[in-house]
Amino acid sequence: MKKIKEEINEKSPILFDKHSSIFSSPILICYIILKQYVSNPKLLKTDKKISIYTLFNDVKKINSKIPSQQIYLSILLMYSLGLVEFQRPYLIIKNHD
Repeated sequence: MKKIKEEINEKSPILFDKHSSIFSSPILICYIILKQYVSNPKLLKTDKKISIYTLFNDVKKINSKIPSQQIYLSILLMYSLGLVEFQRPYLIIKNHD
């Protein structure tokens, strides 16, 4: 039973981890994404769509050591806060005036 719990804990994602680097935290990645795309609207199309593949490539250009799982968690965090929506394969940033 204990071994099963350890395996579950190893695979479960951690949104707030005090032992990992602050530079790869999902909250900071959310800030980087929103700062890059909202502060510079020319990077967005008129309907505020961003390809998920472009998003990953842009984040990896900023810091190549950020794990992909942290980028997934940051996208889910933005979705749970109501900042973005999904429309395959795009991420749509909502307009909050």
